[in-house]
Amino acid sequence: QGAVKITNTGKVAIRGWQVDWSFTDNSTISSNWNSLLSGDNPYSSSNLEWNKTIAPGQTVEFGFIGNGAGQASAVSGDICQ
Repeated sequence: QGAVKITNTGKVAIRGWQVDWSFTDNSTISSNWNSLLSGDNPYSSSNLEWNKTIAPGQTVEFGFIGNGAGQASAVSGDICQ
């Protein structure tokens, strides 16, 4: 099981987000929550309508359940720093 938190550390709201990652050990994802999941290693999670906007200082979280050790390579996306 894994979870990713996205925190808006800026001064303006984030309107839409996407996080991309892949597993180096061929782990797979069997289910997810709080995001729209696509792909098959690499994977991509993006916002749903209700968690699209992240106000300054606020955090959203999405998660997944997978199979394997879950060794992820670099995580990237529209708002990653």
